[in-house]
Amino acid sequence: MLLPQNLPSSLTLKFAKYFCWGIRIFKVFTHFTLLSLVVYACEQPDHNAVIAPNGRLQQTGYKTPQSKRFKSNHELTPNSFRALDVEQERGRIRPRVNSLGSGKEVKIQQKPIVIKVEKLLVAQAVKKRRAIGASQAFSANIGAVWSLAQVYAQGGTAELEMRWYKGSDQVSVSPFVVAEGLRWREWSKVTIQPHETGAWRVEVFQPSRQKILASYDFAIKAKSELQVGKTKSLVSKSAEKTLRTAKQTSFQSVNTLIKSGTNINKLTKSATEDITSLKIKNFMIAKKIKRRKPLGVSSRFSLKNERLWGYVEASNLDRPQFIWMEWYRGELLRSRLKVKVGVSKRWRTWSWQRLSKLDEGTWSVKVLSLDGELLAQTQFVVVR
Repeated sequence: MLLPQNLPSSLTLKFAKYFCWGIRIFKVFTHFTLLSLVVYACEQPDHNAVIAPNGRLQQTGYKTPQSKRFKSNHELTPNSFRALDVEQERGRIRPRVNSLGSGKEVKIQQKPIVIKVEKLLVAQAVKKRRAIGASQAFSANIGAVWSLAQVYAQGGTAELEMRWYKGSDQVSVSPFVVAEGLRWREWSKVTIQPHETGAWRVEVFQPSRQKILASYDFAIKAKSELQVGKTKSLVSKSAEKTLRTAKQTSFQSVNTLIKSGTNINKLTKSATEDITSLKIKNFMIAKKIKRRKPLGVSSRFSLKNERLWGYVEASNLDRPQFIWMEWYRGELLRSRLKVKVGVSKRWRTWSWQRLSKLDEGTWSVKVLSLDGELLAQTQFVVVR
């Protein structure tokens, strides 16, 4: 080894030392690599299982020809033992069991997924996973209808679809997934235009099987047709009840009841009164509303209050509606607000009015329907 003569002695020694260590490391790495290659060439691992003559399953360390796996002094018969042949196909091990004397392949089949639709409804709204106002006939100005399906799945998860049809035309599709072992409740919504009257249908469809699991038919009718139908049904029910009582008491004959026009008019009047579903249960003026409750309810307020609140508690079981709340100072209309009333036995809503320094005097607040019918009214006084 020749080193430059002009280098210092200390640097020369260090360079020689590092060069020797590099040669040693290279030799060790070369020997380790050669040893690994020799071991890998000698060992030929075989992942296939071999059945010994005594019927037990053995694992060989080297590849064994297929013809020599079952070689023994005595010829093996199918009835001698239960054979297990493990094959490796395309990187996957597929077990095949030969039963005693049968020679047939036993295949493990997965259980089919069972889907059952327990309930399917069409309603005006869905609240807390429950259908509200379910029916088979709706008004054309309802805006939208909801479908609620209760589905039970067994054997796995499944992909389903909720399809809406107007007549034979498909309107919309809402896909959803049902989990296993649960009574799954799924809902969807479709918008109804005022001119889209006629027969409608909603279906729960399974695309994998191309099968309709459940169907629900309903109709969208004009408002006049719906009111007439309700009136006729109520009149018929009331007439039947009256006829049954007349037969029991036997004071009047059936013909007399039918011919008397006064009884039919009374029945019609009572039936039309029952159709009105929007009712104002409570109406009051308060200083503040907190957590849907009026605070400081009174009929006398001070100008120090910047705002006054009109609190309305209504009952509406037909469909979502709107009402007017009109604030009057004396006979002067100060404000007119449009408020929504949803479908509920106890719907709470409100409006507010700002007060100025010149608003001293007698006030009144009216609740009106969209047609102008007075539903409720209250009065209060504002003082300094």
